[in-house]
Amino acid sequence: MISKLWTLGSVLAFVLVLSPILYLLQYWGEAPPDIWQHLTQHLLLDISLNTLLLLLSVFCGTFILGTLSGFLCSLCSFPGKKLFTKILIFPLAIPAYVFAFVFQDFFSGQTSAYFKTSVTFILAFYPYVFLMSKAGFKNLSQSHFFAAKSLGYSTQKAFFKVLLPISLPWILGGCFLVLMETLADFGTVSIYNYATFTTAIYSTWYSMFSLEAAAQLSLLLLLYVIALALLEYHFSKRP
Repeated sequence: MISKLWTLGSVLAFVLVLSPILYLLQYWGEAPPDIWQHLTQHLLLDISLNTLLLLLSVFCGTFILGTLSGFLCSLCSFPGKKLFTKILIFPLAIPAYVFAFVFQDFFSGQTSAYFKTSVTFILAFYPYVFLMSKAGFKNLSQSHFFAAKSLGYSTQKAFFKVLLPISLPWILGGCFLVLMETLADFGTVSIYNYATFTTAIYSTWYSMFSLEAAAQLSLLLLLYVIALALLEYHFSKRP
């Protein structure tokens, strides 16, 4: 009886989680032809390229910043380490669009929207990678690191040859969270006027008054999520 209740509860939870996607699916193919033609001819390629470029730059930036800071705070000793470790997670308490408002005063008028958006996301979201990499280095790689050092490896060689491959699943898990936040963000990209799927979905719904077309764009955005999830699963499971 208990097992049946758990099964029923699991099915209900699964349906509940999928319900937003199922709701969007009913609008697939229902967008007005003239609006969808306008989107495909003048907007879809640009927002796709913009989104891919943004994901790539944010991934690289948060991977480097989060991994290096995680390594320093897990396996290195320096004055103020405990305070520094706590300060590094503070950006998680601040919405990315607040960073965007603050950074507007620091960027010159000639700075591209792509650059400003990328830097803002990197500085706002790197703590996800920092926390995951720190856990990976400290819990899985500490003994391996000191073993490599005892065998004559330099710190740099031990990091790239031993620590990084072992901790990569943890790091990629943090990067996956970062990319999900990047795809879902609307405030930051709208402040910098950087066109992505979220801004296109909003403008399609509220400017073109087409919920159906906005839903179809949302489903296309979901394909990015599925692709990223498959990539993260593939690379994190490599031997």
